[in-house]
Amino acid sequence: MKKFTFELSKSLLNKSVCLVTLFALFFAGCDSLFINDGDNNSHITESEGYFYMMDRSDVTLHMLDTQLKSHKVWELEETIGTTSIQGITFDGEFLWVSAAGNADRIFQLDLTGDEIEIRNDFESPPGGIGTVRDIAWDGEYIWVLNNGSVALEIPPAIYKLNPVNGDIIQEYDLPTPEPRSLSYIPDNGDEYGRGVPEGYYYGDREKNIFISLRKDRRVFTEELLAPEPPEGQFRIFPSGLTYEILESGELKFWTVNSSFGNNYLFKINRLGDITDYFELPPHFQQAGPVVFTNVDIRLLPPPVLTGIFPNRIGQGSDIEITVTGENFRNGDGISLEMGEDISIIEIEFISSSELSVEISVSQDAQLGMRDITLELPDGQTATLENGLEVLDEEPELGFIWAVDFDSKALYKLSESGGILIQEWNTRAVAPGASPQGVTWDGESIWFSAAGTDRQIYRLDTSGSTLTADVTIPAPYPTGSGTVRDISWDFDSETIWAVNDGDDIIYQVDPADGNILSEIPAPEENTRSVAWIDGTLFSSENNTGRIWSWNSDTETWSEEFVSPLPEGASASNRRPQGLAWDGDNFWISNSRFDDDFILHVTPQGDLLQTFDTPNIGPDVIMGITFSRE
Repeated sequence: MKKFTFELSKSLLNKSVCLVTLFALFFAGCDSLFINDGDNNSHITESEGYFYMMDRSDVTLHMLDTQLKSHKVWELEETIGTTSIQGITFDGEFLWVSAAGNADRIFQLDLTGDEIEIRNDFESPPGGIGTVRDIAWDGEYIWVLNNGSVALEIPPAIYKLNPVNGDIIQEYDLPTPEPRSLSYIPDNGDEYGRGVPEGYYYGDREKNIFISLRKDRRVFTEELLAPEPPEGQFRIFPSGLTYEILESGELKFWTVNSSFGNNYLFKINRLGDITDYFELPPHFQQAGPVVFTNVDIRLLPPPVLTGIFPNRIGQGSDIEITVTGENFRNGDGISLEMGEDISIIEIEFISSSELSVEISVSQDAQLGMRDITLELPDGQTATLENGLEVLDEEPELGFIWAVDFDSKALYKLSESGGILIQEWNTRAVAPGASPQGVTWDGESIWFSAAGTDRQIYRLDTSGSTLTADVTIPAPYPTGSGTVRDISWDFDSETIWAVNDGDDIIYQVDPADGNILSEIPAPEENTRSVAWIDGTLFSSENNTGRIWSWNSDTETWSEEFVSPLPEGASASNRRPQGLAWDGDNFWISNSRFDDDFILHVTPQGDLLQTFDTPNIGPDVIMGITFSRE
């Protein structure tokens, strides 16, 4: 455990911390911030937003601004059918709350209307046993903190849930007995890179500490002491935890302490130092779980357009396209505008992130790029500039195929915007769970797997489950190393495979896997290989350089350094896969949260970038390009 020692009186003296007491509708204390002085711009946070805080005593949800002024109170007892509310989190669009008692359920709430609407709910894990104390959202999954059951010998645990149906994906037994608050803390760090570990932080009311289940490795580490209120250490009760991230990237914790009607909101830095604390209004009796966000959840979020597939269409086409984005809402009046000579035949609402649209393009439609505008039934709009191109003939469709080592998935993505077309689990053919490379032979996809498999497979991707109709051994002549990427040689109809342990690129026979020839890799840690118009290309993982092989001189030449999108860290330049679409390169880059696929000219200029389907957890390895 990290060592923390502080005395409250010393903290008050050294840090000039102001204890603010809230009375009635006005704030009074040593800081004029809360005096009705006409200054509406002062606030206790450094970010604009709202605190959404539960009061367990009367089953209410409170919306407080950054001056801790109340904007809205929702009574939840009738909606969720219990007097025991426990947890709260925010998924970027809607609040989730957890209920114990006779309900034992988790609810996704829509608070944009006059009445509370339950959008989704499911039973609390595990099977309604124990008490769910708090919940958290990590951008993809719901995480649930349950204090377990002594009678049924179920330990306290954190559960990772599918947010659609509540199915348990993973569970982790906790190292402490009395967990309460929970919050997902994302990647963070100030301009000097100083931050706290990304992970799932919870407070324990018996140990009086905050502990994290780290994301980079699944271990529990003790991170912070729970703050001590003025009433003393016997009133420590960490009932809520949230955070704000400043413009610099630095993270500040906010934690609620609630004990015997004494309710405080503490602000804590990454070292565990209290930098501010505030007494909550007297109407709070059991202030508890809290989440801070910059979103006013009473307002419907505006739509966002992210992509169209296909985004190139020919004159005279009648075609169905897929429109992707965020915050789509169904209803009468939803419409799309694509400019003159493109008629919208039908719009089918698939989900809040996808529409299926039938369009008809006139034979003499103007050629070139055009903007696409979506209007929702409530009048909110979104525009995707240069989202669609009209050509004089029907274009051939192209697809990116990418292997994800983290989820063991094979993705099929559109070349226009990286829209996910289909996904397969590679364990169906490679149970060793070490997917590495992928290539296209003009008709079929080939896939390489390391680990205990050490095979190369020709795949049948016609169904929802992968099968292999050809399996050959991957090249491991020394018995060591890892075969990474593979590439189809259209000239000799063979396969090139790079083994980064041997630092050799092997040419193998696709019929039996026999090694036909070998070429030394350009550098250590070479990850990718691509056969392009009679020339072998490769990339390495140390400096990100792209190389070409001269078969006459038997030497490698550096072509360019793999580019990065704006804002990406140079230290995370890690090209993993390399492909060619007939005119330009496609490069997969994956390291930590820098997961993206790049479209790059032969000279190394960046044409476009799109995120991988599960950015962050993704570890994208080999990629290839195919035509339908």
